[in-house]
Order: sequence, then C-alpha cells, then structure tokens
Amino acid sequence: PGNVRELQNVLFRAALRARGGTVTPEDLVAELPGAGAADPVPATARVLDLIASSGEVTACEVAASCGLSRPTAKRLLKALVEAGDLATVGQGKATRYRRRDPSEVVLDDRQRAAMELARRDGRISRQEFATEASIPLRSAGRVLADLVAVGLLAPDGRKGNGSGYVLSDPDRVPLA
Repeated sequence: PGNVRELQNVLFRAALRARGGTVTPEDLVAELPGAGAADPVPATARVLDLIASSGEVTACEVAASCGLSRPTAKRLLKALVEAGDLATVGQGKATRYRRRDPSEVVLDDRQRAAMELARRDGRISRQEFATEASIPLRSAGRVLADLVAVGLLAPDGRKGNGSGYVLSDPDRVPLA
C-alpha cells in the first residue's frame, strides 16, 4: 500500500507539472523522491578525499563530513579496508581509518594461520599447513606461494616432500 500511494503521488505531481496533456519521462524523474539530491561525487571518493586531507578519521567524522548515516559510513569504511585502500588504527569505537601504505602487507585468514604456524614451529610445509588448517594440499601450496611472493616466507632449501618454508624476516609483522 505504501508503494502504491507513493506512485500515485509521483504521478499526480508529474501530471500537474506536465505541459500539455502528456506526462513525459522528465516530468516523472523530476518528481521522484531524492531526484535532485544525488551527489555527483561518489561517497567513496568523498571519503578518500576526507582521509587524504585529515590523515586519520573516525566513522562518525566520515558520516558527518560526507552526509552519510553512521551505519552507511561504517559499511563503506569496512569495504575500503577489505579492498586494501584503508588501514585501521585502534579497535571498537576508537577505530580510526587512514590511507594504507603500499608497503604494508595485509593477510587473509589462511595466510595469518600459516604465518602463526611458521612462527610457532620455525618452519612450515604444505602438508603440515593443509593438515593443520583442514584445507586441500593444493590450496595450502597456493597460500604459502603467496606468502613467498610478498616476501614473508622463504623456501628452506629442502627438496621433494620434505620441502618447506621459513620466515624470511622474523621481525617483520604484517597487518592482520
């Protein structure tokens, strides 16, 4: 019923606005709720511009500055963090967002688990990781290869089934 009533109101206002006896698509668009309110700059660009000028911001600051609701601002910031554009500082209500330094490495859950095993045991093999993480051997190999590619792990020099990986720089701590 609400949608039908809204449609009736839009059609009524468009009919009043129409010149002649015909309602055109332009008349309808002009009467749609929020038709003139769309911002030509996407919210993502506004958020990134705000962070570029401010350094670090909270979700509340983003919401107020960009004209977004807090839940929308939080969803947008979370998506930007997951995409690798932003990094977080702090937790909970004190979470601040900043541009991510390109040299920072962000790990997914599997990569984090592999790094924890490598730290704990001093080395990690495909088989050990596959067993520990309950994932296929092929997937374990891909995760470890990705960690080698970003420079967090290095091959241990062994060949065949006994081959594995060690931490390339034990002091380097990637982002969670």
